[in-house]
Amino acid sequence: MNDNEQLRLTKIVKKIRLFHGLTLPEIESLLRICSYRSYEQGQRVYALGDSSDELLILLSGRLSIRSEAGDALANIEPGAPVGEMGVFTEQPRSASVIAMEAANGLRISKKHLFRILQTNKEMHFKILQNLLCLLSRRLAEANEANAEHAETIIHMQDLLVRYTGKTAGELT
Repeated sequence: MNDNEQLRLTKIVKKIRLFHGLTLPEIESLLRICSYRSYEQGQRVYALGDSSDELLILLSGRLSIRSEAGDALANIEPGAPVGEMGVFTEQPRSASVIAMEAANGLRISKKHLFRILQTNKEMHFKILQNLLCLLSRRLAEANEANAEHAETIIHMQDLLVRYTGKTAGELT
């Protein structure tokens, strides 16, 4: 990796919330364990239920997070990580990830990442603190979405009673 590429990748890693606050030597140690990956349009990056033994930092292209039914849940844009939750929680992949267009990224294996974190406790603390913030934000967003869905359900139940005079349970 030449100096320009190293500088470009360092800037990308600095912007990733999971790696916020890492020092330049810590970022350089991360980049040393990365491997470059390319994906063709339509290619599966991760499959629902697979073991979470790596994460990917998307450098170019666009990825789609898909539910078990194949519904698009979110898009991943360049500069964003994907798969980080499972690496740290040791849970299997919670969704599939598909390349929506040709994509390139940096793969970080769980084994290599944890080896670095075992030797650098300060870096380990920073990443875990960032992960906690990330998961807390995602939980708050999920709670907000659930509240919106609950309001929609209540509204639909009200409409059902208004137009049919019956509740959903009475219709079955």
